[in-house]
Amino acid sequence: MKLEDLIDRKILYLNYPINKYAIQEGKVTEISPAKMCMKINADWHLVSNIRIIELFSEDEKPKLGFGLTKNEKQAK
Repeated sequence: MKLEDLIDRKILYLNYPINKYAIQEGKVTEISPAKMCMKINADWHLVSNIRIIELFSEDEKPKLGFGLTKNEKQAK
């Protein structure tokens, strides 16, 4: 998968050297022209520091808390 494919996708990620134990949720909004940095939510991160755990499509939401996702509600 290319970096450009991550734009406008929700991800679960680790920001390795800073928060290597905290799983965070975010949306990739931009990638730098040199492809060294990516903008997740409102913050810029080095691509080499980000460990992506899971990718989501536009209609899916990450399950970090309680409740059902949109797809699970429609299935019921």
